[in-house]
Amino acid sequence: MNFNKEIPIFFAVDDFYAPYLAVAIQSIKAHASADIKYSMHVLITDICEKNAKHLSAMQTENISIEFVNVKEKMQSMKDSLQLRDYYTATTYYRFFIPELFPQYEKGLYIDCDVVLTTDIDELFSTDIDGKILGAAVEDFVVATDEFREWTRVALKIAPEEYFNAGILVMNLKKMREKNIMGQFMTLNKIKKYPVAQDQDYLNVICHGDVQYLHEHWNRSPHFTTPKDEPKLVHYKLNYKPWHYSGVKFENYFWKYAAQTVYYEELLAERESYPPEKVAKDEAQAKGLSALAVSETEKELKAALI
Repeated sequence: MNFNKEIPIFFAVDDFYAPYLAVAIQSIKAHASADIKYSMHVLITDICEKNAKHLSAMQTENISIEFVNVKEKMQSMKDSLQLRDYYTATTYYRFFIPELFPQYEKGLYIDCDVVLTTDIDELFSTDIDGKILGAAVEDFVVATDEFREWTRVALKIAPEEYFNAGILVMNLKKMREKNIMGQFMTLNKIKKYPVAQDQDYLNVICHGDVQYLHEHWNRSPHFTTPKDEPKLVHYKLNYKPWHYSGVKFENYFWKYAAQTVYYEELLAERESYPPEKVAKDEAQAKGLSALAVSETEKELKAALI
């Protein structure tokens, strides 16, 4: 079949996140246009046969799913990468995309913990005006005093210009021209950003060369969220409907989850989420705030020396 256009979509996943990726893919399938080719590239270092089989089975005539192993690339840099809490090495995979896929000039990077409520072509077709990235402002930072101060002091970025890296319209051609991967490797050797890790590096490297997307392309369920209908819901931080009941916008997640083979598994995960994990989630949230304050104080002290 001849398609009018191709949309490259990149994900990074491990076995833990495979069920959530299936929900994200299902939400994209539900709104896909028949005359568009949706080329999904799933970056992995390892994934079990069961999950690979389940995800591959979601392919259709115009939706392809390719697994791309980045294990060798990760091995070469694993000792220098920062990891904490629920973050895994997959968060750094997005840096590999421009060089791994030289055939593409533009693409989308999408976190696994999302659902789409419209054709993702709307996002891909966004004019980013020649910028390196299209991304939405990180609303949690804007709404929280300690994180606002942290971005100003530690990253030298105004909170209203700090973006969330979970949904990116990527100018892959320009990323190659600017050697974003090389810039990251160089900066990583001389400066550590422990708060949001790879997201911080992307913000610092791309600052001033970002087209800001409308917030409905990265709508999160936390208390600052407006009540209008989102085009993409991002269940970031502790706002996970597969862990907690009553999460805002959970209806979108369960609508598409019910259409996957993981539905019963996801329901069981929510129903059996233990108190110790709830306590751990709360401790991690407090720890993140404390870390932001600590990093801000460290930068202020360094400036006085």
